[in-house]
Amino acid sequence: MVKKSNVMEEESEEKREEKQNIFNTWANSYTEISKTWVDSYEKLYRPWLEATKEMIDKTVLLSKEATPQKYMEFYDEWIKTYQNTFGIFYPIPAPQPNKEILEKFISRADESNKLFSSWIAELEKNSRMTKEILQGEQDPAKYKEYYDVWTKSYEKIFDKILSLPSEESTKELFGEYGGMPDFYLEGFLQMSKLWRRSYTQICGPMNESMMKLSKKMAEISRGKASPESYKEFYTLWVDTYKEIYEKYGKSTELSREMFGNFIKATEIYLSMYKSWITALEEMSEKAQELSKQSDPETYNKFYNLWVKTYEKAFESFFEDMPAVGSMKEIMEPLKIMTRMYTDTFTRMSNMWLKPRVRSAPAYPGKNKKRGIQTA
Repeated sequence: MVKKSNVMEEESEEKREEKQNIFNTWANSYTEISKTWVDSYEKLYRPWLEATKEMIDKTVLLSKEATPQKYMEFYDEWIKTYQNTFGIFYPIPAPQPNKEILEKFISRADESNKLFSSWIAELEKNSRMTKEILQGEQDPAKYKEYYDVWTKSYEKIFDKILSLPSEESTKELFGEYGGMPDFYLEGFLQMSKLWRRSYTQICGPMNESMMKLSKKMAEISRGKASPESYKEFYTLWVDTYKEIYEKYGKSTELSREMFGNFIKATEIYLSMYKSWITALEEMSEKAQELSKQSDPETYNKFYNLWVKTYEKAFESFFEDMPAVGSMKEIMEPLKIMTRMYTDTFTRMSNMWLKPRVRSAPAYPGKNKKRGIQTA
């Protein structure tokens, strides 16, 4: 009796530690993410705020002596302030579109084409093998084996998609021509890694409990179960649903329905990747045509088309990704974060590419408001 009591106390202690680990994971992840945002904010905005008072004082002086020369001096001073603050992350680009840039676009498109093709081949292989399993007799061991295969495939593809913006070739194109700072590209990758790590650590205990449950089921199914085995199974089942699944959603069962969902998801992914490849092939052909021209506006149009292609790829990935249950809740924050990233990149690129923005007056509306003649 004493031995059984000690075992129960040990199990209770393990459960308390498991709960504590889950809460620690949440707390640590929140702290890391908060620190990332705080550091980013201070690096970007603090220098700007420190320079604000000086610039305001200059506007007061300018209002007393409004001449073209003073406006020019104000603009020069503002440029210095900008270069020492926002210019660190948003350098004022002076893109010189040329043949070399288009060749880089073509090279990047070829790399992406090969990458997407490898994903298509892998998913088609998984689908073929899974269909063979489903056509045969029920085999829980095979279900488990190919469940792991599918999971690893999607994890690899997902990780690669998240890392694409931070790859050297992508950063070179976005940075040199579009003015996209490494700050955002690296920040997005770090946030994605934090999310992935948090998800893995939180769901780890849940997966371990399911493995224990499956092991006990296999033991009973062999026909050598004692009355105590059934009681142990019941206790384990209750504990699993009470302590884990009530918090993180319904159980994920290795069933025919799950494999059917995998196959359905694969059809969506294959269609999406093939559309990306088609778009990239068209972009490569367009780049080859434009390499024979020298009109800067033509290069701008091509770059805008390139940006829209990548933006659409990000959108289709999250819109078409089959996500249900707790996975859907976890994917939503990442979807919002990715949308913020693509919006920021698109807006910054558009701002730098529009000549009217780069040549806009430093103090718009001032002359019109006060009726001052500057010419």
